[in-house]
Amino acid sequence: MNHKKTQNIVFLKIKKITLILFSFFYLVHGFSQIRFCSWNIANLGKSKDQTSLLYISNTLKNFYLVAIQEVNTGTDGVRAIITIDSLLDLSGSSWDYTVSAPTSGKGSERYAYLWNTKKIKLCGNAWLNQELADSMDREPYMARFAMKKDTFLIANLHAVPTAKNPVREIAQLHRIYDIYKYERLIYAGDFNLSFSNKAYDSLKTRSYEDAVHDVKTSLKTEIKDGEKFANSYDHILYPTDRVLSNTGGIVDITLDFESLKACRKISDHVPIWAEIKKNKKWKRSRQ
Repeated sequence: MNHKKTQNIVFLKIKKITLILFSFFYLVHGFSQIRFCSWNIANLGKSKDQTSLLYISNTLKNFYLVAIQEVNTGTDGVRAIITIDSLLDLSGSSWDYTVSAPTSGKGSERYAYLWNTKKIKLCGNAWLNQELADSMDREPYMARFAMKKDTFLIANLHAVPTAKNPVREIAQLHRIYDIYKYERLIYAGDFNLSFSNKAYDSLKTRSYEDAVHDVKTSLKTEIKDGEKFANSYDHILYPTDRVLSNTGGIVDITLDFESLKACRKISDHVPIWAEIKKNKKWKRSRQ
């Protein structure tokens, strides 16, 4: 057997072993993580044509679970979610959705969840959080989702704009944790406030961190001094004592468009994402 042939055989054996190890790692670790996305899709409803909805579904199709903010309160908002769900079904996986009733305060809107039914299961029904209806204009949309035997509670939220003082709303979010203190509670959405603000201190003392690392997520109206992003408003906040997230960031959709103006027809926010899984060290207990 010549030297070159021997090298090829060794290479093939190493490649085979690498593929086996990768497959084992993916089976052990990949399936236990939820690819979670949150996106404020501005004015989601009749403002989005079929091409825009197709773009949105293509952006979301590789995630397992998606939380959406700023769905229009009219039937056009619901129809947009239904269309996105149908387009996701055409991508090769079965998807499902739930849409909230309009929120009760000023600036009313709907929220939505979309999920890959091969990966994720909705546990029971989603609901608008009534405990914060008196403290937030748009009370969070809550839902429990399970991946295999691991259950996570999501609070999907959209705080008031900066001019209306989101600090007062963010400072109340710990009340949800205190009610559901025995669950893996994750806050996701558009907080209209950087995670560096002291309004988050009550969550930070409860071990919360930002999986997106407080990067900028909203878009400027035009590029200035080479900067296209405006503020770090969107977050996925998770309790480190019971949830792990080693990877997270943004989907820079601006790269798909010739200008910020064209991109902003989809949204003035980019999607954020994180891979989340349970922290095995945490043991649920009731006192």
